[in-house]
Amino acid sequence: MNIEIIANPNSGRGHGTERAQRIAELCSTRGHEVGIHFSRSRQDVSDWAEQSAKTAERLVIVGGDGTVNAAVDGFKSTPPPIAISPLGTANVLAHVLKISKRPADTVTLLERGVSQMIDAPTVNLQRDDETITQRAFLCIGFGFDGEIIRIMDEHRNGPIHMAEYIKPLGLALKNWKPCPQMVIADGEEIGEFAYGIVSGVNIYGSPILRLGSSALDDQLWELFLFKDINLLSGGLFALAAASGHLRKHPHVTHLSAKHVIIKGSEPAPVQIDGDFAGYSPVELDFDESQIPVLITT
Repeated sequence: MNIEIIANPNSGRGHGTERAQRIAELCSTRGHEVGIHFSRSRQDVSDWAEQSAKTAERLVIVGGDGTVNAAVDGFKSTPPPIAISPLGTANVLAHVLKISKRPADTVTLLERGVSQMIDAPTVNLQRDDETITQRAFLCIGFGFDGEIIRIMDEHRNGPIHMAEYIKPLGLALKNWKPCPQMVIADGEEIGEFAYGIVSGVNIYGSPILRLGSSALDDQLWELFLFKDINLLSGGLFALAAASGHLRKHPHVTHLSAKHVIIKGSEPAPVQIDGDFAGYSPVELDFDESQIPVLITT
């Protein structure tokens, strides 16, 4: 097969290059034609994805959810099957799909894996005083959630560890001012909320926080909306998620939708797939775009 590999050299605290080279070596010994590219920026990943999807039979992405998101942004149509070699901070999609980190297992996926289609809706939002459009495949979060990631983005310098979210969490709890946002789901006004999650997967940020069943390819995402959040209520919400009961919490509004608009009198910070993306107003919509990710049978 013709296999193209991209690696974020900063992922895994600098182990992305080594991981990608090992996968390429194993592929070559099995007779595959292999190309390898080390990313320099988010746009570089998207450009690689657009070009490689035209010629490769299989793609390999070595990195975290942010690298996968950048690649998804580059696909102009359904790409060839993708093997993910997880090497990020949270690796949410890898946890959901139970994908191994071992290079030998990645090669096995390339040769024997089956494709799991993953919904990749478009998200329109504001950044630098203009409307931008990007894809999502995990989730978006607005309000408190977006503020934590905005602060992390502001202070981030290279690879990060989960423990480094503690400081942004503390700063958000101390300084964040809620900007209630009207949420409109499939044409119906649901109400105003200070914080919300719109997710296509069944965990949030960590396998500890469980959102309940969620189909990956049904063109619907799950909404979890919160009127308000503080240290106490946030802890209770986290406990409810850890026990798998967030959907039933009396102060959580839960529903499924295909088209979501989030807007308020003031902009709220927004994260997409774990990275700061911009501000509301936000519009999420499905255009039947999906990505095929290789999994074991």
